Amino acid sequence: PEPVTRSRRGRRPGLAGRHHEREDESLVEDRSQYVPTIEEAQANNSLILIAEDDKINQKVILNQLAILGYAAEIANNGKEALAMWRKSEYALILTDIHMPEMDGYELTENIRQEEEGPHIPIIALTANALRGEMEHAHRAGMDQYLTKPVQINVLRDALTQYLPEPAQSRADFSNNV
Repeated sequence: PEPVTRSRRGRRPGLAGRHHEREDESLVEDRSQYVPTIEEAQANNSLILIAEDDKINQKVILNQLAILGYAAEIANNGKEALAMWRKSEYALILTDIHMPEMDGYELTENIRQEEEGPHIPIIALTANALRGEMEHAHRAGMDQYLTKPVQINVLRDALTQYLPEPAQSRADFSNNV
């Protein structure tokens, strides 16, 4: 089947997701953050690929990214993510570690073996905070390790290490491209 891709293309996020992580609401100054289209995000080198098999986690992370002003596409497992990465350009990959068909470790190892251009940041986003898991993620080639549920300020801090600052409006975005 075709990979599921979703984005709030060129729209401002609505109320969806506001009930998640209530303690984070004060940490996001402007909930009407401009969210670029997939094409705009690619042009600005800010498109994110999410490899996540759980539908609820997909919705949560998409909502968090929209609140922060980032566009993303979803792959339902590592195998889909690898195929999508081979066909398109992504600025960053957020990956669950434990998924069917191909896990995040294998996904990362494949990308590291195949990447020829600039290093693509890969961030593990997992519910497993088991001893040794972070070291295993780094050995596989992941750049960072975050545990779910991730607080939006922690996610923002991780993303801003690797991605350009999100545009505040379409006009701001156009000036950056």
